[in-house]
Amino acid sequence: MNGQKMQALQQFRSTFPKRPRCANDPTFDNRIRRADRALSYRLVQANTAGLTTWLCFDIDRPHGAIDWQDTAAPAPNIVCQNPANGHAHLLYQLETPVCTSQLARIKPLQYAEAMERGLGAVLRADPAYGGNLVKNPLCGFWQVSSHCNTAYGLGELAEYVDPLSRAKRSATADVSGLGRNCETFERLRKLAYKQVREYWRPGGEVGFLDWCERAAVDMQFDFVAPLPLSEIRAISKSVARWCWRNFNPAEFRAVQAARGRRKGADKKAEHLPAVLEMYAAGHSQMLIADTLGLKQPTVSNWIRSAIGK
Repeated sequence: MNGQKMQALQQFRSTFPKRPRCANDPTFDNRIRRADRALSYRLVQANTAGLTTWLCFDIDRPHGAIDWQDTAAPAPNIVCQNPANGHAHLLYQLETPVCTSQLARIKPLQYAEAMERGLGAVLRADPAYGGNLVKNPLCGFWQVSSHCNTAYGLGELAEYVDPLSRAKRSATADVSGLGRNCETFERLRKLAYKQVREYWRPGGEVGFLDWCERAAVDMQFDFVAPLPLSEIRAISKSVARWCWRNFNPAEFRAVQAARGRRKGADKKAEHLPAVLEMYAAGHSQMLIADTLGLKQPTVSNWIRSAIGK
């Protein structure tokens, strides 16, 4: 084994989850096991829950292990090739792992997702691959090679990515990888902003968190490869806690009052000239109000403030 390949495998082993999901056939034996047992399985979970260290891509065609050389893609840290058909998984190690737990900030996550999506386009990788399980480079079953022994920064990967390919996410059904985290977060927060009002009562935070988790779970049916439950829960907690802290009855009343003031100011700017014109022509305040669809006290206040009468 050459030194570069050995170093890449050591890096993979050093970042391996303590209790990863693993399988030989995901249809029948996809289970969580201790790391020492999981290393003997052909397919393993490469990233720990809440932290993405490896960007993983499925090249689902013959010569998948070497096709990247014919594109503008960077050299992968690890390539695991199926000897039977030439299909391969390409793994890129991130210099700074991306947080996907409830502690994650959405902007860095969105940037990482854009890099992952853009690099997938360069590699012509399978867009339906979720990256939950990868070909295990340590099990001895796959043909393994390494073409880079240093981790990549997201800014470095951006140099290989077409800005147009990362600018806009595709349809929900095609979202994969970190895109599922971003899509779930964005959709859930928009629903939660409205739903939180239904739980404004003593002890309501627990019920609201439960609602957020159930809503996030339901969203996974829209993805070809759903998010792991641990990441769904992390996103749910992040959204629920932020909404509960920042959306409360007092803040809601303040927002509604501000909207009311803006609406009143816009309405006054629109109708005041007509009010003053009709008043100067000798029309009664009641007739002015009926004609313009206003309330008589409103007309009276506007006239008083405008002409001091």
